[in-house]
Amino acid sequence: MGILRLDTPLFEALGAKNPFLRKLEKLGIASVGDLLRHFPSRYEDFSRIVPIADLAPGEEATVRGVVRSAQARYTRRRGMAITEALIEDETGTVRAVWYNQPYLANAFRAGRAVNLAGKVSLSDEGEIYFNHPRTSL
Repeated sequence: MGILRLDTPLFEALGAKNPFLRKLEKLGIASVGDLLRHFPSRYEDFSRIVPIADLAPGEEATVRGVVRSAQARYTRRRGMAITEALIEDETGTVRAVWYNQPYLANAFRAGRAVNLAGKVSLSDEGEIYFNHPRTSL
């Protein structure tokens, strides 16, 4: 490979058999310059941690804690998977819920450290929880 320029096609820079080329083309990224000028649509700042006890419904927040339990269950009528995890820090516990992602129950093993980021919701019973949060294990 020679010197890369901004107009160098990605198939030359990455190799014609690179599996990501097709995905990048769908995003309109065809050259090295296109790739350098492509910015993510959102950025998660996992460094601003909020204690679980300070969470308020409706806010966007990131918590860091330890998984106490995680399980996947299926609804009767539609067979949809609902994965729930209980996350604990030194100030309290919060429940996190994901839909149609049963494999997450295996990823969230008890005792594992985890970061959750997302909108804090309020259940009908008055309990705060994360509805489909983004995670960093």
